[in-house]
Amino acid sequence: MNGAAVRRRDETAGPRTEAVPEDAFRLELPLPRQFTVQDELALLLSAHSRFSLPQKQRDRFAGMLFQMDRFGEAIDLLRAVETRRSYENRMLLAAAHLARTTESDNAAALEVLIEANGLAATPTQHATALAELGKAMLRLCRADEAREAFLAALRSDPANADAFRRLALLDIGCGAAAEVLGRSNVLVDGGLVHPYLLAVRALAFAVLDRMDEARETFGFERFGHGGVLSPPPGWSSIEMFNMALAEEIACHPGLRYERVGTASLASWRVDDPLLERSVLLPLLLEAIRRKIVAYVAAMPAYAPFARTGRASRATLTVWSVLTRNDGFEDWHIHPSAWLSGVYYVEVPCAVRSGGGKAGCIEFGAPPAVIGAQLAARLGTHVVRPQAGRFMLFPSHNYHRTYPHDGDGRRICVAFDVVSQEARSTTETHGPDISV
Repeated sequence: MNGAAVRRRDETAGPRTEAVPEDAFRLELPLPRQFTVQDELALLLSAHSRFSLPQKQRDRFAGMLFQMDRFGEAIDLLRAVETRRSYENRMLLAAAHLARTTESDNAAALEVLIEANGLAATPTQHATALAELGKAMLRLCRADEAREAFLAALRSDPANADAFRRLALLDIGCGAAAEVLGRSNVLVDGGLVHPYLLAVRALAFAVLDRMDEARETFGFERFGHGGVLSPPPGWSSIEMFNMALAEEIACHPGLRYERVGTASLASWRVDDPLLERSVLLPLLLEAIRRKIVAYVAAMPAYAPFARTGRASRATLTVWSVLTRNDGFEDWHIHPSAWLSGVYYVEVPCAVRSGGGKAGCIEFGAPPAVIGAQLAARLGTHVVRPQAGRFMLFPSHNYHRTYPHDGDGRRICVAFDVVSQEARSTTETHGPDISV
């Protein structure tokens, strides 16, 4: 084979795999979906109407109904007489009841979670059930019993982040922020660091008027990073690319209005936007992947932030949010990740050139948790979106966005860097709304 033939083969073979050191940080892109969740759900609905689905398929069906906020149908399916009760479907049934938030649903969830705890086979499962049990008890104004459930969850699995977070917020609300720091010190010393730990640790520092330590724990000044993407190959400008990408997102078959359990309010979302037929999103994600890998390579060693999930291998999880004049994000963190970010695809002119906070993203502390005065003393960082701009920040940083109250759309692609180990034990689609 001559040299020209070799060159032609190389040029059409796609991107080369770059040689990387053994200990280098590897970030994988999400696998594209063939169908949206809506498509898969429609297929299962059709099958379920014609014949009885096996237990495994019924559980999957119920999970999709839950994901689409069809909680009543999920509850009916999971409570069916022929359903074989397992830890997994009891936990999903409890989650569906809790998602509806009525007092009767909270009471029903409590009963189901007691059953789930009895079906738990591992300390991790026991801790997860107990953490949700405490959540239901809080909803039913049984705070003392909730506290005991959270403590029992942490005895079963000290790494249970949800139990730690809810117990810590109870302590902060009761004036026991020093106990939060003491409990978090034990976990940090044991290497059990997670985003909820760092988030509430920072809040506890603020409540104790240790503002410098609170700011250092959040770490936005040190680790917040941003820039403007260059146009992907084949595009003459990032503006032209963004215009086309905005339409790909706005026309996505998985786009839907709001979703229970996320921080997005009065907003349209696509939870899993990468499809096999996506054209422009893969180009954006590869550009983001390269930026993140370069950022991590240059990141200074820092504990405990680097221990919240930094690993040799991680996966990028992605979702998209589209808002008009009244849409916004409530205060939240990203509990399944250690590094998070956003890319702005389309930003209204009034936001780009404005002088106030309308349409902006703000990092700080939720006043509802620590009080308005302490939140103001801690300070905030307000970032004005610009189309083509990307931003990275520690996942334990509380943040929110403001409605832009004007014409036009604000479209962004948000993402999390999730370690392979964390991804194997956590299923999330975007941030947790609970502070």
